[in-house]
Amino acid sequence: RAGEGRRLRTIRLADDGSYLPVYGGEAVRLAGEVVGRLRSVAYAPTVGATLGYVYLDRSIAEGTGVEVDVFDRRVAGTVTADALVDPDGTRLRA
Repeated sequence: RAGEGRRLRTIRLADDGSYLPVYGGEAVRLAGEVVGRLRSVAYAPTVGATLGYVYLDRSIAEGTGVEVDVFDRRVAGTVTADALVDPDGTRLRA
């Protein structure tokens, strides 16, 4: 739920480059407490990670670790910049 104290943020999951079966609606936790639910999620091959969008409190800083409930486990994630790019084209030329 969006509000004055919340904004849509990007979180990055599965930094090992693997695809995660995440569909949206999963709980996002900070220090074990639910702080939001994924609104949209997809695998992003250009950055090699699953990315999701969640409304979070504005006070939660970029780089903050979160967890997402994925079926029977919790998967680590990180609040990240809204635009993830590869300015040098390193991944493109790999």
